[in-house]
Amino acid sequence: MLRAKRRAACPVSQGLEPSEATREQAEKIRAVVSAIADPFLIYGLGGVLTGANEAAASIFGFNPIGLTQLQILRLIDLTQLDGRKMNVSDMASARALRGEIVQNVRFTFRDRRGDARYALASAAPIREGDRITGAVAYWLDVTEQRKTEAALEWEIEEHAAMAELAKALLRSASLEDISCLVLEYAKRLTGSRYGIVGYLDRETGDFVCPTLTHDIWSGCRVEDKKFIFKGVTAESGLAGWVWENKEPLLTNSPATDARSRGVPSGHVPISRFLGVPAMFGKERVGMIGLANPERDYCERDMVVAERLAALYAIAIERKWNEDRLHASREEYRQLSENLEKTVRQKVADLQQAERLAVIGQTVSVVAHEIRNPLQNISLGLEAIRAGVGADGDMLDTLADMEAGVDSLNRLVEEILEYARPVTLRYSSRPLHAIIDTAVHGIGRKLEASGVKLVLNLENGSEMVTVDPDKMARALVNLMSNSIEAMPKGGVITISSCTQPRGKTKYLFLTISDTGRGIAPEDLDRIYEPFFTTKSKGTGLGLAICRKIIEGHKGSLWFRSELGNGTTADICMPVTMPDASAAGSS
Repeated sequence: MLRAKRRAACPVSQGLEPSEATREQAEKIRAVVSAIADPFLIYGLGGVLTGANEAAASIFGFNPIGLTQLQILRLIDLTQLDGRKMNVSDMASARALRGEIVQNVRFTFRDRRGDARYALASAAPIREGDRITGAVAYWLDVTEQRKTEAALEWEIEEHAAMAELAKALLRSASLEDISCLVLEYAKRLTGSRYGIVGYLDRETGDFVCPTLTHDIWSGCRVEDKKFIFKGVTAESGLAGWVWENKEPLLTNSPATDARSRGVPSGHVPISRFLGVPAMFGKERVGMIGLANPERDYCERDMVVAERLAALYAIAIERKWNEDRLHASREEYRQLSENLEKTVRQKVADLQQAERLAVIGQTVSVVAHEIRNPLQNISLGLEAIRAGVGADGDMLDTLADMEAGVDSLNRLVEEILEYARPVTLRYSSRPLHAIIDTAVHGIGRKLEASGVKLVLNLENGSEMVTVDPDKMARALVNLMSNSIEAMPKGGVITISSCTQPRGKTKYLFLTISDTGRGIAPEDLDRIYEPFFTTKSKGTGLGLAICRKIIEGHKGSLWFRSELGNGTTADICMPVTMPDASAAGSS
């Protein structure tokens, strides 16, 4: 910076060429120039300043007469509006000395106090005949006008930003898209180079910052970088302070700010910081963080950030409400579908029950009608056996006939048992005693089949309140099915355990085999009365088992895979609340 000796501003004519014509021209100009409130400069050939009014002297802080254009350029730091430094040849005075008439060249400069100002420069050549002897330049100070224009432009851009965000809210843009839009406008309106915008995950309490992947992700050198942050506190730095305290923060010197905790290794250095929480009522739902503008942050930046944060909070709350509404709709849809399915199933069950009731009544009548002739046949066979004596062929024939009668009697008994309601007589027995009764009842069939029985009881001494005879009958039927599924031998495993569910303790009992399994298309039909895939049998065994177990307030279901065996699962209360009375199903 050049230093010039301070002296009082001189009359405009003082520095002009000594020619008589120039002196006369200066006299004519003097009256006009002295009344001008803005800088007025006169240059001689070579660009040396030969005259200046009081306004010019005031800007420089001294009488600038004698300075060159280059010295003036350096002294007051002329800068064009696009940020480029002005060259000497671009100055209005230099162009006028080349013969141009120049009007309204926009530039900025810093006055003697260092304040930035805006001006429009106009210049024209001074001529003596056809010869250019100098130039006059006039600087119109438009600083206040430019500030007003800048403020108006900023207001227009801010309103455009708010309108765009409002449109995004109305068209239900995603929260990620709105976050990026908020960051874009926040950076533009505050001149920030970097920024983050994120929201609270209500389920986890984490800070989710989708804008990191859009803004500075590639430039960040922090190891293990992420965009979901857990446990954000004031110890996390300036942004953490804003998040934890729910208050805005503006600092133009983070390095000396007591709230700063520095930045991680590889992080972008922070020279200035502005953070604002997004509050919905008293709840913090998100945050805007901005950093590193070329100028200091000011109160206007804080205001616009808070306005953007208010709209962002509305967007977050709207998204949460939409998610809750969607979840509720999905829940109601599933409930509706389940209810509809349940109703259809109940209707089908009632229809089936009505059909079975009719079948049961018919079968019961038929069974009774069959049982009476069977009794007569049995009596007749006994009488015949008494008169046959030792005739071996006749005795074999009688034995076959008696076996047929017994088979028919068992069939009739099964039909009657299925048709009538289940009546239970409860008593408390050890679990192993009930299983032993069932194993004893099927012992001969088990031995003849070559099937091995394995017991894996968690506590065989566990007391269970059941109808012991009915439960043993159900277990016999299940084990009998397993034996028939393993014609070449195999293993039956009976396992048990107990688990509490609420205030009720439940017994879980499984009967697994290594047999041929059940085809998937048959698995849903195995409870249907009279359905069977065996060459012999009534198809009532599993239906009766299910009635017995459901009579104990329990459940029976099957898991099976062709070639890998079948498992029957039983779940029932260990103790019946009404065990003192007979139950029916």
